[in-house]
Amino acid sequence: MSDTSATHKPGFGERLWTFLKSPAIKPMTLALAITVPISILMVLTGIRNQRSDLAYIALAPLATWALVILIVWLQLQVDTVGATAFGRALQVAVAIATPLWLYVAILAWWGSEVFPILTSLQTALGYLSMVIGIMWVIAGTFGAWRRASHTRNQLAHSVRMQEQFNELLTQAEKERFTEYRTVIASKVVGSLDRVMQSWNDSTNEVLASQLENLTDKVMRPLAHQLHPVTLRVGLIPSIRSLGSGYRLDFDSNVTDLDESGQLLDPAVTPQVFRWVRNLNPEGTSVTITIRCHGDDVIFSAVGVANGRDLDPIQRVAGLRSEQVAPGRCRLIAPRAGTTPPEMILENAHPQKQSPVSGGGWGVLTSPPVVSVPLVLYIGVVSAPITSVVRRDEVGVEALWITILGVIIPALIAWPLSRINVKTGTRQGALVVLALWLGLAIFSATVINAVIAFFAPVYSTVIGNILRFVGSFSRYAIAGPSFTVTRGFISQTKQDEIGLQARKAETKRKRADLLGLADDTDRFLAEALHRTVQGRIAAIALLLRLDRRSEAEQEMELLAQNTLPELEAKLGEWMQAESVNEHDSSFTVPGLEIIDNSDWHTLIPQDPALAERLRSVVHESAVNARRHGHSSVMNVHLTRSGSQLILTCSDNGSGPDPDSIPGLGSALLDEVSSIYAGSWILKRENGNTIMRMEMPAGTGGISH
Repeated sequence: MSDTSATHKPGFGERLWTFLKSPAIKPMTLALAITVPISILMVLTGIRNQRSDLAYIALAPLATWALVILIVWLQLQVDTVGATAFGRALQVAVAIATPLWLYVAILAWWGSEVFPILTSLQTALGYLSMVIGIMWVIAGTFGAWRRASHTRNQLAHSVRMQEQFNELLTQAEKERFTEYRTVIASKVVGSLDRVMQSWNDSTNEVLASQLENLTDKVMRPLAHQLHPVTLRVGLIPSIRSLGSGYRLDFDSNVTDLDESGQLLDPAVTPQVFRWVRNLNPEGTSVTITIRCHGDDVIFSAVGVANGRDLDPIQRVAGLRSEQVAPGRCRLIAPRAGTTPPEMILENAHPQKQSPVSGGGWGVLTSPPVVSVPLVLYIGVVSAPITSVVRRDEVGVEALWITILGVIIPALIAWPLSRINVKTGTRQGALVVLALWLGLAIFSATVINAVIAFFAPVYSTVIGNILRFVGSFSRYAIAGPSFTVTRGFISQTKQDEIGLQARKAETKRKRADLLGLADDTDRFLAEALHRTVQGRIAAIALLLRLDRRSEAEQEMELLAQNTLPELEAKLGEWMQAESVNEHDSSFTVPGLEIIDNSDWHTLIPQDPALAERLRSVVHESAVNARRHGHSSVMNVHLTRSGSQLILTCSDNGSGPDPDSIPGLGSALLDEVSSIYAGSWILKRENGNTIMRMEMPAGTGGISH
């Protein structure tokens, strides 16, 4: 039987297409376009009918192409593709400058007498290569710093927005329950109280009529308004079901989008419906115009006497409202499939400014701090520069010295690349600088010693000094610059991961809350319809059957037991959902989080504190996995005397003692500052432990 799961081997066409899309194709094409015409011109005008002439003319383009391939390969090992058109152009220029210098140097060695311009051209290419190299180092480092700073600013902004969003979620949970209690109290309990007040003075027929009127005029519309069945069909049918007090104006494409579920997300539709049903008309009706504009759906209402401000749940849904003019207001909702705008919490707790400047010592200590490909890359692309500095009239006469200046530093760099450096510390940064400085000094010393032994004619005082200067500029200046650039790039990637994780967490929390709000509306609507409305209908029937005493007992049971129990069950149900939502928030890929905390006790007492402590746990978990490479974390929230203690212990490698604080520590500082607490991070028995303490207050967490 043949193995259908065998690995697919690309054919010649696929390999050719892959090569044509590779970064080497542009510089190789340029090299081909430049060297071939020049070589043909040499053959036609300067050939001396010697076999060596053809050999040199053929060798020069081949050497050029080979060097292009080598430089591009090294770029892939140590560099990144330029983020801008200018950066990509510089990258191609770096890959072509040194090979062209080599091409001209070979031709100059062969035919400088026939073509004196070759010597000048070689020198010019040396200077050009130097300028391109300097521009590439500066542009690469500055560009990486700018991108890292931008991403770090975005991450810091996301931290602040997530903190505000968490407060908004807490407000939404509180106001959601308050609204439901208000609905039950004003719409149901109040109406029943009025019936009870007239109980002794009214006949059975009158009481039955009042209860039936309550069912028809209050209970049935209330259940429909809380969660209309027509929402399953679309927003437009739901608004129409509210009655003649709401007139709609919309285009046919809006109808098509609404019917297909592409107008609003399912979790947003009920919140828009709630905004509409709370619009009170000035006259007999409110006219609502629905239009799509970009990523928004705009609802313009005319003839509005008054309405309600958006509550936290509606703001979590991404709704925005504005008063256009007296009697006119507008609601802006995100279209289905789009990301809602950032939600700014009014009167939010003042937030400390998180650090936004990228870098610190971490960018200089991001591994590998010294790599052989990087040393080779610097040595190869700087070869024309050293030739210019030495004033070589013909570069290939000292070709072996040039090769020596590339190979020896790479050999010395190999053991240096094995040295472990403490990342993110001042001590580690000093070690990195010392490694590059040592590489520069030792490389120049060895090269000068080899030249003095094998070719004393090249071992001059000025030559030795220039080799030291060249080695210092290449490895003590350019080397750390490249290391810093890679550090910024590494930091950018980590921050992007953190940013995406925070966005995903915010999106998940938003979806969970809107889903719970919709479920609660449905629960309350069904409870009022089936339990309360059914019991009221039964009481009305008993009255019409002249069974007044039984009806009175049922009425008391409804007012004293059924409605309070409904309210209590609603509160317990919402609280259980809130706790279950929080219990599932600790999720970090690759890390098993064992939570031993009594969140069920803490959350009802102080939801804001609970949410902040959960943010601390999440931040500790992310850092433990990302930086400490841990696989297991234990979380404990306990009370010791008057202190509340949060402990996160993981089996990772932990931080360095001299590490520079980042966004995670800023969050811990902020929470400690708000609640007059403190925190420490330490190593103990092979584990990394984050311990935060703060006054427990009243109640607190049980032992």
